Amino acid sequence: MWEITSRCNLRCIHCASDLGPTESRGNELTTERALHLIEELADLGCEYVALSGGEPLLRSDWPQIAKRLNSLNVAVGMISNGLLITESVVETLVENGVSILAVSMDGLRATHDFIRARPGSFDAAVRALRLAADAGLRIHAITHVNRMNRGELDALNVELENLGVRTWLVQLSAPMGRMSERRDLVLDASELHPFAQWLSAIKEKSRMYIAVGDNVGYYTELEPLLRRKDADHPLSFWCGCSAGFLTIGIEANGNVKGCLSLQSEQFIEGNVLERPLREIWERPGAFAYTRSFEPSQLRGKCKGCDYGEACRGGCTFMSVALTGYPHGNPHCLYQMTTTS
Repeated sequence: MWEITSRCNLRCIHCASDLGPTESRGNELTTERALHLIEELADLGCEYVALSGGEPLLRSDWPQIAKRLNSLNVAVGMISNGLLITESVVETLVENGVSILAVSMDGLRATHDFIRARPGSFDAAVRALRLAADAGLRIHAITHVNRMNRGELDALNVELENLGVRTWLVQLSAPMGRMSERRDLVLDASELHPFAQWLSAIKEKSRMYIAVGDNVGYYTELEPLLRRKDADHPLSFWCGCSAGFLTIGIEANGNVKGCLSLQSEQFIEGNVLERPLREIWERPGAFAYTRSFEPSQLRGKCKGCDYGEACRGGCTFMSVALTGYPHGNPHCLYQMTTTS
């Protein structure tokens, strides 16, 4: 995940950061440094890069970035709010090797526009998906589930199916960034099992592939349905946070993290302006919260759990958002089942 710019043309109430039209992370990577970073990513064997933000289309050299990634056989996707997507932009996406356009969809029209704090943002997102589909791009949708949109998910499923969306990523909103000011919208423990049951059911019948977010689960009878990618997939259960193992997050100013959702500075492993990416990635002790995990680090109700060694306390982002520390996500379905 590469945040090529932290600038954004929206101030969504559920955003895990406090960034927006006027706030940023400071100086962003120059075009020259960004192109060099692409060489470093390819050298590490990176297979896929999602260009994100902020709003990535606010960075004028994004076509150069996408083209260079594609030239090195790194698959490229983009995550956008859709506001800046036009026929011309879609043509440029295709010309520069972007294969996936993912657009955030936060509910039906009124709910989406309220969460995005911009009238017309729902219609812009729908238009973006249609234009991209017509151009042959694979289109994805991303939804952060909260109390405002939970009751609209069945209708949203139909809407997205009709638009030709191939993959729908569904994850829980977490009280971090601006969403920490609206904790009343975050689903509580009593709402999680019914939500997971709904996810399991819709995953079975939807024409889309429903990608279940890492902050949903774990280890109940629903787990094989929630985690399964296809009928032959060998691992149908949560295997722990992948940050620093399978994934890397790069912020606009060059900071490197295991996951871009981890907004706290404590998760910065280094900066590509100060050290080569390979050195940051291979540094002994790097990404300690995942790579050096030991069951003794489990916190809260996760401590002593039968699945703790494999689970490592659930989604790091959700655990930090809810408790302030990793390895203790209280929104665990297994915990709720065994303690109820």
